[in-house]
Amino acid sequence: MAKALRGDLIAVTRRTTGDVQVGVITNITRDGIARKWCPIGSTAPIDLNPRLETWKIIEAAQVRVEGVIAMVRAHHWPGHPEQIMPFASEQDLKDALVPHLNRHLEGVPVVNQLA
Repeated sequence: MAKALRGDLIAVTRRTTGDVQVGVITNITRDGIARKWCPIGSTAPIDLNPRLETWKIIEAAQVRVEGVIAMVRAHHWPGHPEQIMPFASEQDLKDALVPHLNRHLEGVPVVNQLA
């Protein structure tokens, strides 16, 4: 497993619902393990909780981060553009990430990590 870096993206799946939120890693351990993340559309970092969530790192080098952030911001609740809607599943997020993969890394399985 690759080490997390501050600024990498993270896909956090709630164990209870299966909903997936995307955010930015804001705090890591010395060993490169993500500790805190900030959901896109929020300004407050949140502790990762392995009892309630699972997560996968989306390395910033593998995607166009600005494009992913814009895509997530555009994925909002109908009639409420300020409220970002979680993705229904990891597969939905995986499908939405495809246009934002760095083309020179197409063979690199960033999307497969979410499967």
